[in-house]
Amino acid sequence: MNVLSCAQVRTLDLSFNQFSGFVPVQNLSGLPNLTRLNLSYNRFSEEHISDSDFFKRFNASSFIQSGVLPNAKRYKMKVLVLLILFPIMVILLCFCLGWLCLKRPDYLPRTCRRSHKFTSAILEAATDEFSDQKLVSKSNGVDIFRGTLKDGTEAKIEVYTEKVSKEKRTAFAEECEAVFKLRHKNLVRVLGWCNSRNMRALVTEWTNGENVENWLNSSSASSWRRRLRVVMGVVEGIFYLSEEWPEITFDLSTSSVLLSDGDQEPLISQFRIGDGNNSSTNIFNFGMFLLEMITNLRHDEEQEDSERRYLEYIRVHYPDNLGRVIDEKMKIEDRTVEKVKQAITLGLTCTDKPPLKQPSLTQIYDMVTSLYESSSRHH
Repeated sequence: MNVLSCAQVRTLDLSFNQFSGFVPVQNLSGLPNLTRLNLSYNRFSEEHISDSDFFKRFNASSFIQSGVLPNAKRYKMKVLVLLILFPIMVILLCFCLGWLCLKRPDYLPRTCRRSHKFTSAILEAATDEFSDQKLVSKSNGVDIFRGTLKDGTEAKIEVYTEKVSKEKRTAFAEECEAVFKLRHKNLVRVLGWCNSRNMRALVTEWTNGENVENWLNSSSASSWRRRLRVVMGVVEGIFYLSEEWPEITFDLSTSSVLLSDGDQEPLISQFRIGDGNNSSTNIFNFGMFLLEMITNLRHDEEQEDSERRYLEYIRVHYPDNLGRVIDEKMKIEDRTVEKVKQAITLGLTCTDKPPLKQPSLTQIYDMVTSLYESSSRHH
């Protein structure tokens, strides 16, 4: 039976039959119910779809490599549009990817970004464009903000406001790279940094624990042994830093050292990257911190010469008027008074100038360890 005489045919697939000659348009037109036709991969004589109204009933996929060709003008127009739009789309895609890589790499998949390198745009987004509501403190050329990164991580962002040379920016990046790799129980975790032409910033993990300044005014700080435990943790952190990257300086004050949640482990939380300071500065800062732990007094950083006057006050009253130096809230037994005196002497020695009179970090570590172990025996 001739299939072309079956008027009820709806689908006709004649592909891959090597048919030649002209397409039997007249016969096919006699199939009024035909809705799907496939003449692909045959050897029909060349014709254009536009040559017959019958061909126009079907799309170009019905005539792939069959000899029946698409409308030349429409085909050329599609090719022309494709040739114009494709490069434009590629350029736009490259531009968007470039913008993401440079400005907002946090939008890229984790496998395509360096999680420890932040851009100014990322930090602006994390801090609501460094709004006053996100500002925590300002001191000595460092603005500290609390921010929320795109993944929800709470972060402390230290922005260094001083303008520096290209060489110092390079040194800053090297020190940040080193700090990022450091891992110690008494150092706050560094998440990354920003080192662009218009911004230098260090990003660290935000810690919800209270700072030592507030802790000293609580009942849990009334014990000399507990205060020594905090000092011991700080010394261990300093000693670790001095061995791994001695050029890094840090802020050591009762307001900048935090206590972790739970075990209240002291955390050095503020680093001075790119300051070019040395171990002498770190030893001096530790001496000031140790004296603050004993006196529960601190100098006003905003007042000129406040450090000198603070140390002068202690030297005037120590050792003859010990009650004016030691925090009255700290309970000290008679047998530990001598140990407290040794700690005060150590603090004053660390703040001596010139630095040649200062003890080494090893000596400080040994002395504080001895004091802490002694307090444990007497506890």
